[in-house]
Amino acid sequence: MGVIHPVAKWNLEKNIWEKTNAQNVRRAFCFGRYEDVINDESTQDFHYIIIAEGSRTEDHTKDPENISDRELNINRVREFLKKQPYNYKVILFLMDADAPIIEDAKLFASKIDDYASEEHCKTVNLVGISKCGAMGFNIPKFFKKEQTFQKTNLYTIAVPYDGTKLASPKILFPEVETWVVGILGGNKFSSFVAKKLWSIQENINSNSHMDFDIAIPGGLFNDQLSKYDPTFIENMFSVENLNAQAKLRSHINIETGIDGWTLPEAIVKGDLTGIGLCMINGFFFNKKSDGLVLISSQEKIADYIPNVSRVKLKSAHHAVMTNARLVNDILQIVEQTIEEQIEKEKVRLLS
Repeated sequence: MGVIHPVAKWNLEKNIWEKTNAQNVRRAFCFGRYEDVINDESTQDFHYIIIAEGSRTEDHTKDPENISDRELNINRVREFLKKQPYNYKVILFLMDADAPIIEDAKLFASKIDDYASEEHCKTVNLVGISKCGAMGFNIPKFFKKEQTFQKTNLYTIAVPYDGTKLASPKILFPEVETWVVGILGGNKFSSFVAKKLWSIQENINSNSHMDFDIAIPGGLFNDQLSKYDPTFIENMFSVENLNAQAKLRSHINIETGIDGWTLPEAIVKGDLTGIGLCMINGFFFNKKSDGLVLISSQEKIADYIPNVSRVKLKSAHHAVMTNARLVNDILQIVEQTIEEQIEKEKVRLLS
């Protein structure tokens, strides 16, 4: 079981962070904290593992104080870490529904500054998935302390670097209508079905900055623009971001994509999310995505950072934290990174 630590809630009218309360905490900027994983009692040194998946507290629990470690397979994260040689502190980031993502990045950066300053902290490993990968790419430019750069390993996974259709209602809704009409024909019933499907999508999304900020430019209706920051995607590869990224301890871009094995695996495991993403990949992305983000969008980083470390996950739909195999593959990358850095440090000290 994890304990939810509220940090702040974004006020859309005042455009400021405020204290949380009982009414807004489940849509606020929070961290889920879990029992530390202690494998080496001879030292107090530890590594932070921060999972930023891009969901809200309300997506996982009605309890504003506690969150099950089964949510997003955090129990599997902890079990994996228990088999490693080091000590770990595991944190789950729970996103504010209304804050511009760049404001999340600023506040998050201040927290990482604090974590990296802790006496026995060896590394901070930020695993940013989807919109939180885009947020994570923006975080380093807000670091205030040089040692934070030196301790931070960034892993960006399934990132829509130039936006995604699924966050772009003005682009996606006409395609949904066309798809429904193709199945049911052009009639009142097909129009009803299309609108019903769209209402389901709207109930899942935040209908605010959390989702709209990763829209493709020009992808929102006029009444949605007040909850949209167009500069977030526009400035993704700004000089400021690229310079800050270059100062990190490491950065690995992890890419996802659906292939011929993804749907059979999802069916065998009863992974309804995976099945749905495979269908979306075929219907709306011409089989060139992970179900939410085009593979070409994830690869966009190579145009700006040609030497960035890149890893392609095998047969991976977008919801990587719902798949135990993918969780394990991601953690293997994180652990290998930590291990290689420790070995390099040992060699440096001996030379």
